[in-house]
Amino acid sequence: MMLLTLLVGLASAAPPPAALPEDCQLNPAAIPAFTLVDENPNSATYGQDVSSSELLGPVLVMYWAQAS
Repeated sequence: MMLLTLLVGLASAAPPPAALPEDCQLNPAAIPAFTLVDENPNSATYGQDVSSSELLGPVLVMYWAQAS
């Protein structure tokens, strides 16, 4: 019973979700500015240029990979 009380107490102490890069102690200047063509045929912006500034706010994951 004590463990359950402790776990419930920890869950209720969770911070609110981050809405801005600053909420994660991330400097917005560290986020590179870029524009890419949307290649997802299921997207409302398919075939259009989409910039990083348009995507900030919702969840944004950037993964840069290089294959050789």
